[in-house]
Amino acid sequence: MLMCRYVVMAVFLFSTEGFAKTPVEVIAVEYPPFSSSDIPGGGLTFDLLRRQYAESFSVKPLFLPPARAAKLIASNQWCASFYPPGEQVPALKWPLSDHMIKIGLYRLKQDKPFSWAKLSELSGSVALLRTRTESPFARQFIDAGLNIVWVETPDQGIEMLLKQRVNYSMGDDQLISRYQHHAVASNSLQFSDTVLIETPVVLFTHPSCEISGLMIQK
Repeated sequence: MLMCRYVVMAVFLFSTEGFAKTPVEVIAVEYPPFSSSDIPGGGLTFDLLRRQYAESFSVKPLFLPPARAAKLIASNQWCASFYPPGEQVPALKWPLSDHMIKIGLYRLKQDKPFSWAKLSELSGSVALLRTRTESPFARQFIDAGLNIVWVETPDQGIEMLLKQRVNYSMGDDQLISRYQHHAVASNSLQFSDTVLIETPVVLFTHPSCEISGLMIQK
């Protein structure tokens, strides 16, 4: 706990004095596209965290197998985690969105609904965040016969879609509102009615680790 308290104190000092921010380790497990060591930046959950608290602290993803993540959290030797603590572990919850995050596909806007019963009903290419081709999330597209085009960020996928270099691009339902050319994308693109994944995005923190900025903003 001494090291944990030192990190938190350092974050506070650096952020208030304007120096380089000390990274805060955030525990996560492989769960693309939300979190993955193969995705630059760590995935969508880390993207949301950085967007909300970039001015307060920097983030250092710590990817662990689920069993190791649970063991570390149970030991109380942690500060922040996307992996949910067990009911017996004291933790604070910080929702990173005010609604359930929906992961689906974008396409160029059409007059008809954008839905499917099976991914095999779609054809062409789809932009996905770069990850292992053998991951279950990527395999569902490969098995459906879609051609995968790997991108480094969700925004890159949107840009490729707008330039008609891909037929579909993966993203969350709030991606367009964060996109730098919001008006263009909003008028040109359509989010799928069919949802691939739906889940809340919550950051958990240990009660003894008052990360600078997180407590102030919440």
